[in-house]
Amino acid sequence: MRGTGKIRRPRTRLTIKPFVWATDADGVPTTDPAAALKGFLQPVGGYKGYGLSLAVDALAGILSGAAYLTHVSSWVDAPESLQDLGHVFVLIDTSKLGQPDWLAERMQDAARILRGTPAREADRPVLLPGERELAALFAAKRNGVALDQDVARLIVKILDGL
Repeated sequence: MRGTGKIRRPRTRLTIKPFVWATDADGVPTTDPAAALKGFLQPVGGYKGYGLSLAVDALAGILSGAAYLTHVSSWVDAPESLQDLGHVFVLIDTSKLGQPDWLAERMQDAARILRGTPAREADRPVLLPGERELAALFAAKRNGVALDQDVARLIVKILDGL
């Protein structure tokens, strides 16, 4: 099973949220992490997410000559195996689309519209991609990085072995 971080992490919490994250080996939706690890992750966005993920895999895996779909080795199950990951970069010359000021104003307008969207929960505003990660980065720079005790012990153990 690929992309199992969200499934593996809550194994000690007994349930997976939200329900649609995974199916068991028979394709039945499950909240049991152990069953999910034997099954399949569900794409975000239903069939559209499925199509988008296939397009990305085609570009980054198939067309790049790298591994794709089930040919990608799991670093969790086989950390010594070569993963043969591919990457794709799409560059767009925005100067061909319009003047920089025009494009910047349109991007800022789009950001204003998205941020102005009423939030489902008042204390959780609508964010743009990357805003949560930037906020976490700035908080970590201010306050340091909090580590789970098990992770901290593992790091100490690894460092002691060097």
